[in-house]
Amino acid sequence: MNTYSEIEQVCKLLADQTRLEILTILADKEICICQLVDYFDISQPAISKHIKKLRDNGLLVEKKQAQWKYYKLNQDYPYFHLIEQVIALCPPSPAIKSICSS
Repeated sequence: MNTYSEIEQVCKLLADQTRLEILTILADKEICICQLVDYFDISQPAISKHIKKLRDNGLLVEKKQAQWKYYKLNQDYPYFHLIEQVIALCPPSPAIKSICSS
């Protein structure tokens, strides 16, 4: 059952431009934090903090390969349909072209 508190938490996670753009990028491809760090003009710890918030709240799935961690959208997330709708409203991220070509 959906609660106002749960929906509020999802909205708070989506109320950040960097996290929205990360989600938009992850809608197209599973990626490593290092690829995000190369694109965004913020530090690796800042990107990691955003990823941690998204992962800890269930929006992302993490897969470890050697020393690297790769992330993708969690399609089993209870509000995945909402995330998809919000991503559809977002403009395409310029990072998608550069990240997906690497």
